[in-house]
Amino acid sequence: MIIERFLTWFDTAPQAEKAAATSALARAYLLSPMEEEEAGLAEAAMTVVLDDECPEVRMALAEALADHDQAPRHIIMALASDNIAISSLVLSRSPLLLDAELIDIAMTGACEQQFAVASRYMPSLAVCDAIATHSQLRACTELLCNETAELSLVALDTLAGRFGDNPDIRGLLIRRPDLLPRTRVLLLEKLSVAYGEEAERSEGMSPVRKEQLIRETCEKATITYAAQVHEEDLREIVETLVNSGRMNAAFLLRAICMGNIALFAAALAHLADMPIPRVEAVLAESRTGAFRALYSRAELPLSAFSVFSTAIETWRTLLAGHDEVDPARLPYLVTREVLKTYHPDSDGQVDALLVLLR
Repeated sequence: MIIERFLTWFDTAPQAEKAAATSALARAYLLSPMEEEEAGLAEAAMTVVLDDECPEVRMALAEALADHDQAPRHIIMALASDNIAISSLVLSRSPLLLDAELIDIAMTGACEQQFAVASRYMPSLAVCDAIATHSQLRACTELLCNETAELSLVALDTLAGRFGDNPDIRGLLIRRPDLLPRTRVLLLEKLSVAYGEEAERSEGMSPVRKEQLIRETCEKATITYAAQVHEEDLREIVETLVNSGRMNAAFLLRAICMGNIALFAAALAHLADMPIPRVEAVLAESRTGAFRALYSRAELPLSAFSVFSTAIETWRTLLAGHDEVDPARLPYLVTREVLKTYHPDSDGQVDALLVLLR
């Protein structure tokens, strides 16, 4: 009887009163004990409210029902398809929405709707993957800020690839401890590009100098990062650099001079298709012939062999020496020795290589 009176009154009531009454009706449906017939009438009344032309009335219904798993699902689905404000509220809170429905919104919804899905409490891995792969920047930023969202390593890698140029996304990703090595290498590359562009704007440097700065910054950051990882991650870093075309003689010489012999060994092992322990043994011993064969098999430029050989031999000598040397000075000493012993000739490739160390 109460529900029938509500429907009779609802048609002519002022909008503000209709919104308050709708909220009260929804709360009563959820919280008050009702006979089955009365609950059915209340559900029918809420269905009528869906057609009200006033968005404030429909919003009142959405706010009352959104958090409850006992809300009528067909009403929740209708509200989820309402205007952006009402839809976003329901999408961000309702436990009745299925992953398939949320994934569809992540793929095809409006920006505000995607943001709402990204802000949900504990979104599933599948939903997070869909947001990372398909949603717009704002939703992806919200996903990374959502402390209850558990993202897969692949999703994080996808976000780095799609939005790593954005400083907010890049910053949120770099601070995370759970990144694949290839993801962090990619972010370091994008960070270096951003640094170079900022330097170009502020210092007015030439495009050529900017590219040099980007390359140098990126290589140094990558080599420094690679010095902190385990062997398995080091292999992945090497594969990433090879696949991206960034593994070259200049990079490897810089790695040696910076003291990351492990990275050089892993790269040489990958390029020569040999086990890392065998490569490390060759580098640890003073066997020029064995190193030359390994170097040649890796298809590094033969004209630069003496430079690499000098760098490796200098490291061996310094590490085996009895004189105490400040570890922080070792890269400088190696670089100085390489530059001191090299005699320029007609090979411009080697000269260009050594310019990087000056």
